Amino acid sequence: MNMNMNMNMNMNMNMNMNMNMNMNMHMHMHKNTRLTPSLDLDIFNGIMRQAVLQQLQTYLGADTIIETHITRDMLERAEKIRLSNALRGVFEADLVY
Repeated sequence: MNMNMNMNMNMNMNMNMNMNMNMNMHMHMHKNTRLTPSLDLDIFNGIMRQAVLQQLQTYLGADTIIETHITRDMLERAEKIRLSNALRGVFEADLVY
């Protein structure tokens, strides 16, 4: 019993670690502009990222999104920041200093 409990805990810890490492960002800027990091930044082009980009209206309520280099200034000016991954879907996040 203890062995199974430890195995489950390790699996959960690994899942959480992977989830935190494999997220994509989507930002809502002024005038309904949406931004996401471009793939030339060597980010993970995961299943959820692809789904969000193919169905913008469903996931972000947007018609277009711009793939670009995201700067700290852009993050600070964003009206909304959303993260996504296949385990949690799309969810809002706050910028913490």
